[in-house]
Parts: sequence; structure tokens; C-alpha cells
Amino acid sequence: MNSQDVIVIHGGSCWSSYAEYLNDLKSTDFAPDASPSNNWQRHLQEKLGSRFRVLLPAMPNWQNAKYLEWRIWFNHTLRFSTPTPIIVGHSLGGIFLIKYFAEERTTQQIKGLFLVSTPFKTMRENPEFGNFALKRIPLNLKKYGERITFYHSIDDQIVAFDDLKRYQSILPDATFRTFERRGHFSQNHFPALVRDLKGS
Repeated sequence: MNSQDVIVIHGGSCWSSYAEYLNDLKSTDFAPDASPSNNWQRHLQEKLGSRFRVLLPAMPNWQNAKYLEWRIWFNHTLRFSTPTPIIVGHSLGGIFLIKYFAEERTTQQIKGLFLVSTPFKTMRENPEFGNFALKRIPLNLKKYGERITFYHSIDDQIVAFDDLKRYQSILPDATFRTFERRGHFSQNHFPALVRDLKGS
């Protein structure tokens, strides 16, 4: 039996100007093991087992991410993957996927969309979010309905819990899982996600 592909799109940072990016670099302490996916994502293959094949594409320039660059690399990943993958997005990776499936002309079929700590940012309300901001409210994501699952923790210090509430208001058929003490989900293991992926 063929394995089910799971594509995981990690997080990153985006800026409205190059000067803001440089200022962030100057103020950030050096960390020799800094990585956008040095957490549960690295353990997914082990936890899911041989029935799944986990793809972890390293998205371009994740510290100063550009939507167009990510779109190109994601399209490469989709062509490499099996026809109907499961797709997981964390943080910036989550809003990238929402923007992609809501705004691009794509016929890509997916088995499920799993979104972890996903920002809700529109160009009108959040121009500082750069080109990852949504051009419009992503109402056409409703076509995926029950195949969308969100995860968010109340104590997330990076993406406000109110962002999850925005998605709840426009995607009533999606599944929403809330947590109290998971922060931005930087832990090494994510049992709830593993269970949902195995059940999809």
C-alpha cells in the first residue's frame, strides 16, 4: 500500500521593509541551533510511522520571507508529492497556506489542511505584515470545510488567540482545537496533531 504524504510548512518572519529586517537581526541574540522547524515537526515521521511520508521543505529565506518565493518552492513540493497530500502549516506557514488556497488559481486536491498558531492578517488591517497578508477575507476556504483543523493555545505570545476567533467566525465547518499552556507550539511532540493526522 502506498504511503500518505504529509507536507509540513514551517514558520518564519516577514517584514514590510528591509530596514525592519536588519533591525531585527541586530537586536536578536545569536542562537547556534536556531531553526524554523527544530521542534515537533522533526519527530512527525517517527510518530506517524511507515503509513505516512513526511516532507519538510526548507522554505526560502525564512528569516525575511517573501510570499512569491514560498509559492514557487511550495509548487515544487506539490509536484514532488503524491496527488492528494495532507498539508500542515505552523505560524507563518499557516497563513501562507490559507493565502495560497484562498487566492491562487489552483486545482490542487488535498486530503486535509492542519493549521497551527496561524495569524489572521489582512492587507487592509495589517499592511506591516508584508506580502503574506491576506488580500481579502478567505471565505472561499469554506470549500474545504471539514478538512480544515486549527490548533491554538490561549497563552501564545507570538500569534494572538483572537486570530483563531477570526477564523472561527468565517469557517464554521472547520475543527478548532484550543489549548491552555502550549505557547507557540515549540515543543518536541504534538500528540493531538499526530492523532488527527492518523485519523485523516
